[in-house]
Amino acid sequence: MSRVGQSSPAWPRSTRVQDRARTDAEAVAFLTFAIRTSGGVPQSVAGAIRAAIARIDRELPMFDVATKLDRADRSVATRRSSMLPSINFGCLALFLAAIGIYGVLAYLVTLRTKEIGIRIALGSSSLRCSI
Repeated sequence: MSRVGQSSPAWPRSTRVQDRARTDAEAVAFLTFAIRTSGGVPQSVAGAIRAAIARIDRELPMFDVATKLDRADRSVATRRSSMLPSINFGCLALFLAAIGIYGVLAYLVTLRTKEIGIRIALGSSSLRCSI
């Protein structure tokens, strides 16, 4: 029986101590801690932290110990792997464009080779023979 304006909880809350302890343990299972160390290798502190956690609760696991830089590298790995083919195709396009421009300029010089030769033979300066 419920009154108007009141709703039942989204999930039934147990009053038994064992059930509440299990629910609290499930909530703790997804905690993440960031610990700042001063100098040295951050991985060397992991043993001391593991011992401190074991003193509190022997059943609580500690895994995936990593530095901030390692976590940042993992977070951008998928974007980096999709970015590399784009960079490669961009470099290939730049290379092909450079070859194309070289080809057009070589063709224009070939067309004007006779004209340039005649101008030089008549005594024109090299600046006036430019394309």
